[in-house]
Amino acid sequence: MLRLFILLCVSNMVLGQDANKTVVSVISQMNRVKNYTVDARIKSDIPLIKILPVKAKIEFKQPDEIKMKTQGIAILPKKGFTDLAIMLKNKSSYTAIFTGYEVVQKIKTESITLLFSQVMR
Repeated sequence: MLRLFILLCVSNMVLGQDANKTVVSVISQMNRVKNYTVDARIKSDIPLIKILPVKAKIEFKQPDEIKMKTQGIAILPKKGFTDLAIMLKNKSSYTAIFTGYEVVQKIKTESITLLFSQVMR
């Protein structure tokens, strides 16, 4: 089961809305971002393999271009982040389930699990 947690600040949404509306709200907010660059620290947590954290620069450009530059080894999902963005645009490819609230950096957020109806290949 592939799970993806989408966290959205409660201050930006109406309480009591269903999970699908929250996902649509997150997607519309993502679509408003034109270009974005972030310095990241990637830490891989894989049993029996010890990999040191790696510093990286991640660049995003609309509609779905993501580049990552790093000077070390970074282990990422087999499928890129762009595949996920494409699947999120197709509402019939997943089921969104509200799984509760979480506090992230002192901000109450909503946790949503996405169950994809087809395997990402």
